[in-house]
Amino acid sequence: MNLKLVDQLPGEYLADLVQFIRQNHGEEHVMTLPIMLDYYFKDLENSNYNIVCALEAKRIVGILGYVPSKIRWGGTTTEGVWTSHWTVDSAYRHGIGILLMKRLQELYSIILGQGANQLNKSLVTKMGHHFLDAIPRSVKIYNRKRLNKIFPKHNLHELLPSSEPEIPSLDSLRFEDIQLTDFVNESNFRPDWEYYKYNHYGTLRDYSFLKKKYLQTPAFRYEFCLFENRDKPYLLVFRLERTSGQSVFNCIRIVEIIIPDDHQAPIILGAMLMYLDSFAREHDVTFSDFYCTNVELHKHLQLFGFASDVNHILPNLLNPIVERPRDQNVELFLKDGTRPSWDELYITKSDGDQDRPSISNVIRGGKN
Repeated sequence: MNLKLVDQLPGEYLADLVQFIRQNHGEEHVMTLPIMLDYYFKDLENSNYNIVCALEAKRIVGILGYVPSKIRWGGTTTEGVWTSHWTVDSAYRHGIGILLMKRLQELYSIILGQGANQLNKSLVTKMGHHFLDAIPRSVKIYNRKRLNKIFPKHNLHELLPSSEPEIPSLDSLRFEDIQLTDFVNESNFRPDWEYYKYNHYGTLRDYSFLKKKYLQTPAFRYEFCLFENRDKPYLLVFRLERTSGQSVFNCIRIVEIIIPDDHQAPIILGAMLMYLDSFAREHDVTFSDFYCTNVELHKHLQLFGFASDVNHILPNLLNPIVERPRDQNVELFLKDGTRPSWDELYITKSDGDQDRPSISNVIRGGKN
């Protein structure tokens, strides 16, 4: 076997890449669309694709996609990657996948990923990767009657908030004094990350990240709720999603909650979540959810009517709805240094490729 590994797949292989994904994932997979491959993997400096690739006689037989990312790790910022699409042709599954991952480990000191299946978990665990089996999820139900009708066998009573929603009070600030902005740009979002204890470990959420992730995406429209506060801004990012399959209803997927370590944080976050509630009522939303490794943020949400969905009461996959329980796992490879505890990291479902759309979302022109 004359096998060749390349760190980037040359741009002229795009048609071959699409065909490889079709053969291994099906015709309707969203990553068969060139616009999605360009969005996730294309290196704009050379038009190649950020995919470690195994070629045999110029034929693609294995791929490991990666998204280079600035990673905040303690008090420093370093280069790391989020993995996406680790796939080997069924006729070549005798070590090629491991070669691809080993090469990525040589290139980067921090590797992160989400959604690994059991086989991949067993392989990379032996290669030094660590796993959190389930990212914590908080949910808030807006229409319990509708959910009971859609999911009559689900134990929705487990998702009752632990107490009546509380509104923290601060003498120095009132809810009616908080002015929120529904857009973000380079001038109004310039955080000094030293003030953000929840973001000491994880992808650097600067404006360039927000622009690429939420403003330039070929699918989905994201909503912003920003409290401008010089070098300590607060930011909530979410999107409205309409389900498909057995039932059709609106839900909200929260993808970012970025708040500084500040005594005003509870009341300002509360105002932002009240904005979210208003949006939910306006759009007839059934429930909202948020996946994040940082448990302290979930405690903040529980003050405002959210509950922890530890038993998969509500489906995770909504386009189409898949009722089968599914943990949202996350993995970490760290070449050097001490690994922090999982709840010190800020990782959400929007990291990596787990928040990507279905093919129908893209075909509809990016409408949620």
